Amino acid sequence: RAGLAASALRGRLDIDRIYFRRPSVVLDSTTRPATRTERDAANARPPAEAPPFAIGSLEVEGLDFTAGDVGDTRVVVRQVSSTLHGRGSRQLAGDLTALDGVDLAFETDDIRLTFDRAQARVVLDASQRLITGALTASSPVANLRAEGNLGLGRDGEFDLRYDAEGRLEELARWWQHSPAWQGPVTLQGQVRGPLRRPEATVAAKGSDLHWATLQQAALGAAGQVSIDGLLLETLSLTSPRGTLEGKGRFSFKRAGTSEVEARWRDVDGAVVTGLVPLNAAALPRGHLSGAATLAWPGRLPTIYTTEGKLDVTAVAAAPETS
Repeated sequence: RAGLAASALRGRLDIDRIYFRRPSVVLDSTTRPATRTERDAANARPPAEAPPFAIGSLEVEGLDFTAGDVGDTRVVVRQVSSTLHGRGSRQLAGDLTALDGVDLAFETDDIRLTFDRAQARVVLDASQRLITGALTASSPVANLRAEGNLGLGRDGEFDLRYDAEGRLEELARWWQHSPAWQGPVTLQGQVRGPLRRPEATVAAKGSDLHWATLQQAALGAAGQVSIDGLLLETLSLTSPRGTLEGKGRFSFKRAGTSEVEARWRDVDGAVVTGLVPLNAAALPRGHLSGAATLAWPGRLPTIYTTEGKLDVTAVAAAPETS
């Protein structure tokens, strides 16, 4: 429903109010892509410039938005309500709220990021085909903040900066087979690239982390994430019972390959046997140092599909101090 200003009768199109109730927008492989002839014609000439216009307000109630296909990266935003007000020619600004939250799913069925509620303050610039704004999203797993730009149209791109705080003990809500980790972590980084294939940088820190026999550990890690997988550039895990450093590549695709390189120093053997299903008698006694280079197909390693090299040596335990 739209309301036209009186200026429309004098040859200028100014709209007082546009209102949408319960619209649904789906962008997936069923949306007809442009043919090669159409793309060539579009590239041969600049896009047509729309005449100046102004909108008093744009109101949306109950919008459902889906981008991506089932079995691939897919974003679902539910029950968006917003009121945007005109800011001169071709600009709208205001707040949006996703009352029923946001879901982000991948090729695998066992990983799904779900935020219970999301809010954003945005500026929509039709002349630049750009949305600029700031977003907050919340869930029991993590609280997220982001700001930056999102391009509109088929060739639009992300350019966002984000930071988040999370609780590892809640991770099973997002990852069905997550390890029984516990403790707080913080994340920050950037998201850039085309809408269908964005890439993100990530820097993670954590303290007082727990996992079975690993206690009071501190985490530092940095890497890059894409729809294909995680490239872990650096990893450092330090606890009173040993240290671990490593790097690796972890595929999100069943047809991909994962690999990891790791070194550990002065790790209590009891910690190792508590984390890995090994017979304690098969390991040297005391504290352990060593290195591993391993690779396996797909996302998760198994004893039957993992291959590589593993070196473990026993070292004298550090003397106790009073």
